[in-house]
Amino acid sequence: YEEEESEPLVEEVDDSYEPTEKEVKEYAIETLGMRFPEDEGLLYLAREGLKAPLPDNWVPYQGRDGEVYYKHRITQEKTYDHPTDLEYRKKYEQQKEKMARKNLKSMNMKASNQLPGGPGSNILNNNASNLFASKMSNSNMLAPSNDSAPIVKLDPRL
Repeated sequence: YEEEESEPLVEEVDDSYEPTEKEVKEYAIETLGMRFPEDEGLLYLAREGLKAPLPDNWVPYQGRDGEVYYKHRITQEKTYDHPTDLEYRKKYEQQKEKMARKNLKSMNMKASNQLPGGPGSNILNNNASNLFASKMSNSNMLAPSNDSAPIVKLDPRL
């Protein structure tokens, strides 16, 4: 950052501004950390990020080297990154996590539908319940034992 501040730049907001596809992709990759083709459906976040106005109290400056940086009027914090970049990076990461959870849930549902006695079937539940009930009816199972009998875990798929 410059020791002697330059004059603040005047931010002119152009409501009709539409970033090019190249600008959107570059911002998506370089700033948000997107990967393609898997993040193609999240490009809308990059477009929004490019069009986002400066938050209140942030002012753009241009240093002697020509680089634009931003300074917060109250806290005096300075950054070369647009102040909303971090916000859009977080939104991207949240959407990725949400999609990953949704995909995992979908894969789990598909896998359970392929198992005999999957969802909608009472085969699995009845077999497990009957096996558990018959094992529990043996009162020795409930009493502590001093002998070293192995502990057997029931497989709920039986």
